[in-house]
Amino acid sequence: MEKCILSLLDISNSVNLTEDEIIQRIIDDVVELTSSTCGYLHFINPDNETINLKVWSKNTYNMCTAVYDNHYPISDAGIWADCARTKLPAIHNNYETELTKKGLPEGHFKLIRHMSVPVIEDDKVVVIIGVGNKETFYDNLDAKQMEVITQNLWRLIKNKRYEEKLKQLNEEAKYDHLTDVYNRKEFEVIVDKYSKDKEYDNVVAYIDVDNFKIINDRCGHTAGDNFLKLIVKLFKSKIRKCDIIGRLGGDEFGIIFIGCGINNAVIICEKLRKELSINIFEWEDLEFKISVSIGLTHIIGNVDDILSNADSACYIAKESGKNQIKIYDNENSKLIDRKDKLLWASKIPFLITNNCLRLYVQPIKCINFDCSDCKLINYNDYLCNNYEVLLRIYEDDKIKLPGSFLSASEKYNMSIEVDKWVVENVINILNDTVLDSNVSLLNINLSTQSLSNSEFFYFLEKQVKRLTHPEKICFEITETAAINNYNNALKLINNLRTLGFKFALDDFGSGFSTFEYIKKLPIDFIKIDGMFI
Repeated sequence: MEKCILSLLDISNSVNLTEDEIIQRIIDDVVELTSSTCGYLHFINPDNETINLKVWSKNTYNMCTAVYDNHYPISDAGIWADCARTKLPAIHNNYETELTKKGLPEGHFKLIRHMSVPVIEDDKVVVIIGVGNKETFYDNLDAKQMEVITQNLWRLIKNKRYEEKLKQLNEEAKYDHLTDVYNRKEFEVIVDKYSKDKEYDNVVAYIDVDNFKIINDRCGHTAGDNFLKLIVKLFKSKIRKCDIIGRLGGDEFGIIFIGCGINNAVIICEKLRKELSINIFEWEDLEFKISVSIGLTHIIGNVDDILSNADSACYIAKESGKNQIKIYDNENSKLIDRKDKLLWASKIPFLITNNCLRLYVQPIKCINFDCSDCKLINYNDYLCNNYEVLLRIYEDDKIKLPGSFLSASEKYNMSIEVDKWVVENVINILNDTVLDSNVSLLNINLSTQSLSNSEFFYFLEKQVKRLTHPEKICFEITETAAINNYNNALKLINNLRTLGFKFALDDFGSGFSTFEYIKKLPIDFIKIDGMFI
């Protein structure tokens, strides 16, 4: 029994053994510990009706030349499987005289004595382990010893299977299930690893597939998925075996060029770009040209900065006309502007939710004080009571102009949230009875995104219920936004006018519109662009 326990401890500590190696060692140890000359292990299949021979002891392989079927009904098994039927150890010390035994196959050695024990889990036999031909009779101590070993063997097998499954899941978690390349999380881990490599000049490419949205929208996601698989296949055909590909987003990929240097990386990427550009993606009766925008940077610094720099270079390639390669340059004015926008974009949700925005107003005044028809002047006291609402940012105990803030919100699709905040707070101002009596009109600028967003209209529908005089709010949209989004603008203006709001067309004359468009827009005011003054 002491040897039995030591054997189990030894195997338990052998973390590098496979399941098959564990089973083989257990069987060989069991044969030795019970002074037997043969041994075997069978698995009972989940159907509880069929059986699988998993392994023989080494001695058994040497002694037995019988051909066996390792998958057969348990009902056909001989008395060695009695332990599976009774769920108790089975000992047969006079095997030849056992009336219920079945014949042994040709090439099987003579069986004199036999002992088998079951491994039981959830009241089901899952394993049979047996030994045979001990020189003396098998007894209860042998059976007890076998039970200790077999139950612990099953625990070891389950642990090993759990470890293997966990290892498999961890490995699978590193890959993108669609393209079978590394996912972003694992790609970042690898970039971080190579950022610590001081010996070689490693480079990362950030790749954005041009016009991927057209394929997705036109042909559906199945086409889009097949397109991305083709892209990855073309990537692999042009890069070196040592280089590493990752999928960083929907249509964004990364490639790590190991020990390559920036100049060689450009050469490889140029070959890749040309290869992609001569290929056509076909789907049903449609054909699509393939192109990519690529940004390159050295793998130096922390992983967030590295990928951000590569992404910024890719952005410049895309902004410059797509299907190009750009190398990151921290003195590039376009990159500086983009980083500024990204910084603001990351701060926008915080500024909105933490009361960091402020509303100011600019008076709208008539320059002709003698104009009796002017509705912009209170002639009793010549005070202005019409205003345009302006947004400011309160940060670091200072009031800041919102230029970059608004540009970033437009660029990164956050303008609607900003517009909602402004509208809600303007209504709060108008609901103050003192202010309401002194205000005739408040002009609010709307972003291009709000023009084409149905959710924004539903938001305004709810807000108008809080207003006593919705006609005191005039929304402003730019001429360019109105014409570029003409149908959406027309629909929104008509809908909001039915709620009582007014509308103004801002920056008139700055675009390329015609009066044919303008006269169809039901607007109350036209604001002539400042370039004409």
